[in-house]
Amino acid sequence: MFPAYLLMIIFFSTNLRAVLKPVSIENIISSKRLIALRFAGATFALLFYSVAVFLPNNIPLFKVPEPTGTYKIGTKQLAFINNTREETWTKEEGDFPNISARVWYPAKSVEDYKKAGYMKSSDIVFSYLNHVKTNSYWDAEISDSENRFPILIFGHGGGGFNVQNTIQMEELASHGYIVFSLGHAYESAVCNYPDGTYIKNSWEGMEPQIREMNKAGRITKVLRHYYEGDTLTLSERKKVMRKVHSDCPVELSSLRRWAADTRFFMDELEKMNKDKAGVFSRKMDLDKIGIFGMSFGGATAIHTGIHDNRIKAVIDFDGYAFGDVIDEGLEAPVMLFSNQYAVGRDEVIYLQAQQEAYSVSINGARHANFNDSYLWMKSFRPFFIGTLGTIEPERMNTILNSYTLSFFNKHLKGKDNLLLDSETSEFPEVDFRSQNTDNQ
Repeated sequence: MFPAYLLMIIFFSTNLRAVLKPVSIENIISSKRLIALRFAGATFALLFYSVAVFLPNNIPLFKVPEPTGTYKIGTKQLAFINNTREETWTKEEGDFPNISARVWYPAKSVEDYKKAGYMKSSDIVFSYLNHVKTNSYWDAEISDSENRFPILIFGHGGGGFNVQNTIQMEELASHGYIVFSLGHAYESAVCNYPDGTYIKNSWEGMEPQIREMNKAGRITKVLRHYYEGDTLTLSERKKVMRKVHSDCPVELSSLRRWAADTRFFMDELEKMNKDKAGVFSRKMDLDKIGIFGMSFGGATAIHTGIHDNRIKAVIDFDGYAFGDVIDEGLEAPVMLFSNQYAVGRDEVIYLQAQQEAYSVSINGARHANFNDSYLWMKSFRPFFIGTLGTIEPERMNTILNSYTLSFFNKHLKGKDNLLLDSETSEFPEVDFRSQNTDNQ
């Protein structure tokens, strides 16, 4: 245990030193948020290392809820080298992005297969999560009950990781979807690969992007109905969003990288589907691809959907959508989730949608409620005021899963659902709107 103690002290002290380093007067305002982020990161690291040191491996940190579908679930860890562009985070010539991917899929049987941990990582910080058991089984054989299954691609939030929404991944797989979640090296908290190697986030390199993310939040604040953004015209909203582009070039560049990697990954799916010896050979219905993401991953989903007509349905989990979507309405059906304080932020996307568009605002929710973090943060809710909302995590999980499944079932499987067809929601916490639907 001594190395873990030592590593914890080094990591925390390093972050603390970074927090306390002097800044110039002209940067003091933008630095305040960065300092807060560093304190939060150091605190999170201290908590995580403490858990890894003091909790025995046979005591689970949290329990992943059981999915509601009829399929058992298999899972695999994959990796793909994107040789269509060079890696921007390293100086090595000829280095290409190494995209990590975790996949969940309907399984034929799970007997004799090992139950999967939440995260399979060799990194000391995250390795404990492998002892948190999920409802999936490593490398189980794919189900033969259907000839082909629709495909879903997920993008995590900035600085997150590709298992951060395992609850939704398992729920969708249990209902007959093959779900891939991508990790982006140096921008994900950690990318884990099948050979046991991993690449961690380059927090120092991401400082400019973090500053721009905070700046974008300040710029777009006026779009929110909470701040009377509902009085703005469409033209005025577009003007605000264009300011994000001009003032946040690093963040925009990252968005385009993630979208490029996602489109490359879709090319790889076509190869996997044709590989007669492959696990997913001819099992993927590539005419039915949906994409979704949380936070920055949600923005990536929308940006990718604008540029690739292979995508037939798009969902954004509380992510500020920017990029080319300002002037180009999505041609695929879209569902936009938001926490109660972000209503109106993505009105440009909603108003310009060319097909069905749905707006789902959840009262009592905050940003962190849109991923699995509530599973371990619930016990520490008093320490995360402003990050977790007042809504009960289990209730949030039910709402998020219900709308997500209904949306993809309707637009990828052709299954109508009263949840989307009604003008009001069956959930009192939800403010629901739709346009370009049969009900309009």
